[in-house]
Amino acid sequence: MYHFASQMIATRPWSFPASFIAVLLAVAVASRSGLQWNYVGVAAAAAGGTLVHAAANLINTYYDFTSGVDRKDDADDRTLVDGVLQPGDVMLMA
Repeated sequence: MYHFASQMIATRPWSFPASFIAVLLAVAVASRSGLQWNYVGVAAAAAGGTLVHAAANLINTYYDFTSGVDRKDDADDRTLVDGVLQPGDVMLMA
């Protein structure tokens, strides 16, 4: 089994603030418009958005690798190229 850290890096967690900021922007717009919201709903939206973002990153990694976009000599995401994880593992995580 692979290390949890390798699996987490494969999700590209440094990109997650983009998901969280989108939720905060939606809350700000809702508040400005006078709509009601609650903390549980905001937390659920932030968690759901982050999980969808992680899955999209993993799917992108898989298809970039299988289509030949990511190669040994030129790849932004080294997870599959360097054999840290196997393609099936990445899709299972997604």
